[in-house]
Amino acid sequence: MDEIHTPREWMGEFNLLESEQWFSIWQDIVMEISEQIRKVLPQMPGRSGDELLMGITEILYLHYELDKPLIPQVKENGKLAGKMLAMVEDMVSRVQCS
Repeated sequence: MDEIHTPREWMGEFNLLESEQWFSIWQDIVMEISEQIRKVLPQMPGRSGDELLMGITEILYLHYELDKPLIPQVKENGKLAGKMLAMVEDMVSRVQCS
């Protein structure tokens, strides 16, 4: 297998152009996730915010299989990151209420 050096080359493995459907989906995910992060991150104690960001980064950028279609994986990873943030947001609000 050839080495892949850039995101553009990696995306070429899926036969997608940058302006196709995935970009719109990706932008929607990033906008939604960013809003959730802005709400919850300032409330996180210590280094837990860093850990949260590393987890989200792993889900959104590294959790892919090259032999499967890209768009369903992007959608699923976006949902997974959103669920993770919702869980953290719920836990933070419970801690603050107690």
